[in-house]
This record gives sequence, C-alpha cells and structure tokens, in this order.
Amino acid sequence: MKNLVALSIMALVAVIAGVIFYTSRTPDVPELIIDSNQPSGNSVINLGDVVKLDKSLANSIIKSPFKITGEARGIWYFEASFPIKLLDGNGNQIAIAVAQAQDNWMTIELVPFEATLEFKAPATDTGTLVFQKDNPSGLPEHDADVRVSIRFR
Repeated sequence: MKNLVALSIMALVAVIAGVIFYTSRTPDVPELIIDSNQPSGNSVINLGDVVKLDKSLANSIIKSPFKITGEARGIWYFEASFPIKLLDGNGNQIAIAVAQAQDNWMTIELVPFEATLEFKAPATDTGTLVFQKDNPSGLPEHDADVRVSIRFR
C-alpha cells in the first residue's frame, strides 16, 4: 500500500512539473516594426505564437490615448491581466497599461484582451511597445516579452 501511495505522489509531481515546464516556455519571437508607410494586409499581426494584435495598429502613428486590442495565450496572463509598457526611442518608460482579458484566461489558447495607454508625446519619433508575460513569481526564468517597434510622428 505504501508503494502505491509513493508511486501516486511521484506521478502527480511529474505531471505538475511537466505542466510548469510547458507553460513557462516562450517561443522565439521576431521583432515586428510597425511602419505607417507599409501597406495593410491581414486583419491581425502575429507576434510568434503568443500574442496577436489587431492590424489597425500597423498603419497608424500612435498618440494618446492609444487603445490596444488583440489576443494572447492564457499562459501570458496572471489573474486575467498582463502589463504593456511603452518606451520612447531612448528606452525610457513613458507609460504602462494593464491588458485585461476579455474571456476566460485559464487556458493555453488565445484569449482576447484590451488595454489603453495614456502618455505625453516623447521627444523621439520612435518607440517600443513591450508586451510582458505576467510573472508574479519574480523569477527571471519565467520572464518573457514581445517587443513591437512603433512611431509617434
């Protein structure tokens, strides 16, 4: 009987370790440059396998307030949200917003989100949107982000 209990506990630990490993993986994601001079195409922008943004972002110069809509894998959220940072061309953070899940986020599937960034126009013409995987543990091995180059003017 003791062997059966020990075997059951070991199997449960292995399953939990496998789930943690699978959900902490983040695929390599190329940087996407959003340029107002590029022609529009598909209705969404795919940022690897973890974040998809509405295409309307791609053909505009952003200004405040700036609404962002898209989808992110459930593993990107914690308590139905994840942070989005806006950096100027020098890498200085000029705004942060919380992307809020619009559906059940406890899944590995894509979940719709919305966020609004409010900011003062920076001195630089370009910047970066940083979509961060929420990491309540604070452990660096669980950090991940997707970066999108944008234009202010």
